[in-house]
Amino acid sequence: MANQTLQPANDVGQIAQYRSINPFAVVAVVLGILSSLALIYQPLWILPFVSIISALISIRQIRSSGSQIGQGAASAAILLAIFFLTATFARDHVRQWIVVGQARHFNEHFLELLRLDNHEAAHQLTLPFAQRQSNQTDLKVFYHKNKNANEILTTFLQKQTLAKWTVNAQQGQISFRSLDRYDRHGKVDYVIQTFQTVPPAHEDSTFLQMLCKRTIDDENGQVTWQVTEWHTPSGQSDEFNSDR
Repeated sequence: MANQTLQPANDVGQIAQYRSINPFAVVAVVLGILSSLALIYQPLWILPFVSIISALISIRQIRSSGSQIGQGAASAAILLAIFFLTATFARDHVRQWIVVGQARHFNEHFLELLRLDNHEAAHQLTLPFAQRQSNQTDLKVFYHKNKNANEILTTFLQKQTLAKWTVNAQQGQISFRSLDRYDRHGKVDYVIQTFQTVPPAHEDSTFLQMLCKRTIDDENGQVTWQVTEWHTPSGQSDEFNSDR
C-alpha cells in the first residue's frame, strides 16, 4: 500500500475558533446569584439592579462584536435578578402588612382599656417592656401602694389630649380610620395610625393619631409593642418615652 500523506484541512469552517466570554456576562451571573442575599440583608437590594444592568451591557457587546459568547448566561442572570428582586419586595410588603395589622390590634386594645376605665393596664402599655409589671400583678393594688407609680399614673390621666378623646370614646365606639406611616429602623418598627370615635347621631367624630413601636429582644427574640405618642389633628401632642 502506498504511503499517504495527511494534508491539513483547508476549510476554515472546520477549524474550531476560540471565542472569549464577555466579562460583563460573568459579572452579571455572579451578581445574579449574590442577589439572593437581598432576602437576608435589605440594603443589598441594589445587587439585582446592578446584575440586570451588567447583563444588558453584556448582551449589547456580544451582539455588536460577534466574537464573544455569554448571551445565554446574561439572560439567565437577568432572570435570577428579577426573581430575587421580586421576592425581596414581596417579602417586605408581606411583613409590613403583618406588622401594621398587629399595630392596629395593639392600639385598639390600648384605646379599649381607656374606654373601659382600666387606666392602670393602659398606662402599662406606654412603658418599655422591662418596666412593666408581670401579668400576675394586681395593678390597682400596685398603683395604690406605690406612691411614685401613682403620681405617674395621675399625670398620665391628666393628659388633655388623651383625656378628652377618651370621654368622647365612652359615649360612642372606637373605629380605625387610616394607616398614616410605617418605618423600620434596624429591629424596630414604627407605625402611625389614626382612630376615630363614632358618637351618637348629630355629634361630630373626634380623631386621634397614635404612634406605637415594635421591638425585638436580642437575647430571647421576644416581640413587644409600646404606645409612645399620640396627638389630635389640631397638633396638640402627648408623648411618652419617645426615643426615636
